[in-house]
Amino acid sequence: MPGLFDGFEGYLVHSDSDVDQALVSALIAVDANVLLNLYRYNERTTEDLMTIFERVADRLVVPHQAMREFHRNRLAAIGNPAGAAQEVRTALERNQRSSHDALARWAKQVALDDEELDRLQTKVDEAFDVVREAVGRGEPNRVRADTSTAEDRVLCRLSLILNGRVLACPADEAELIAEGNRRVEARVPPGYRDADKGDANAEGAAGDFLVFRQATNEAARRNLDLAIITGDEKEDWWWRHRNFAIGPRHEMVKEFFDLSGGRRLFLLTPRSLLQRSRVFDVEVSPVSVEDAARPLGDVEPAHEWTTEQGTSVAPESIPVTGHRQRQIISLSKLWTLHGITTGEVSRLIAYDQPNVYNTMQKLDELGIVERADDGDGPQRWRVTSRFRSPLAAAAAD
Repeated sequence: MPGLFDGFEGYLVHSDSDVDQALVSALIAVDANVLLNLYRYNERTTEDLMTIFERVADRLVVPHQAMREFHRNRLAAIGNPAGAAQEVRTALERNQRSSHDALARWAKQVALDDEELDRLQTKVDEAFDVVREAVGRGEPNRVRADTSTAEDRVLCRLSLILNGRVLACPADEAELIAEGNRRVEARVPPGYRDADKGDANAEGAAGDFLVFRQATNEAARRNLDLAIITGDEKEDWWWRHRNFAIGPRHEMVKEFFDLSGGRRLFLLTPRSLLQRSRVFDVEVSPVSVEDAARPLGDVEPAHEWTTEQGTSVAPESIPVTGHRQRQIISLSKLWTLHGITTGEVSRLIAYDQPNVYNTMQKLDELGIVERADDGDGPQRWRVTSRFRSPLAAAAAD
């Protein structure tokens, strides 16, 4: 007679001890976004993750689709560190001059003597010099788009770790892609939130399914539990309740359970993997754990958006945190009627789709964009009416 979880294996919530014990022997499959973020993390975080990968190398794999997406999106992940550094320097010079001017005006108002003003101006210069030095220290080790493979520290390290550990392209990939696209239409996890990728790539919206299927097949072949390390936090991967990410979607757990004859499926983010580094006898920096938790859709914001700011400015002066957000908002003309999908935005600005999605979510929270779909098909977004130009608003109405 069946028990409480027989046939409902996906609803079993594992303890931290369960996860730790599984990580000692489970097959560990790494998704593309984790590899791409090795270019975005600080140097210590990248080093700590690489060390963990080395420690579990005998049971580490990268699905073929994940490696395909890594190479496809690598240059976008690298970005333009030299340009970002110059942007910081320009901003520092501008703000340093503004600080000097403001201090001079204040000094006149309070009749401050010249000697004291000079002392304060020197303090300002010293503070800005400290920041400039920090920016300069961050540049030498940054990989650029034109950095040779031999000099790319991430590629060099990964090539050693992943040698012989990238799964081959499935012989039946065409059939799997068709199955994956059918699953997307039926909203079967994982990956149905990528429905708007459409014909962006040969695999269309089936990319996440290809990663999942190849990882589960390999774990079942080896008769091992499976831990997938992913930076994707959308609900087509995770079983969520309010603000809690409980674990993988129960449909995915059940699918793997049946495929593998009773093996368990776990999902971990890079942050949670770092937090469990003791399982691998690896010591990581607490800073790495914090770094892995920060949003990586763009460079660090110069200031935080607020709803109050968002509701009181014209479209051309919407506060943004970086050039990617500016690019997305600049597409507002396309959002006035039926909206634009994250896949379309991704193709237009050559930016990987998960980060476009995260940016859209932030813009939505701030009331800058809104959903333009009926909830059944691919998500479509448009700028809210208060941020449209008069002509665009009239067209939308």
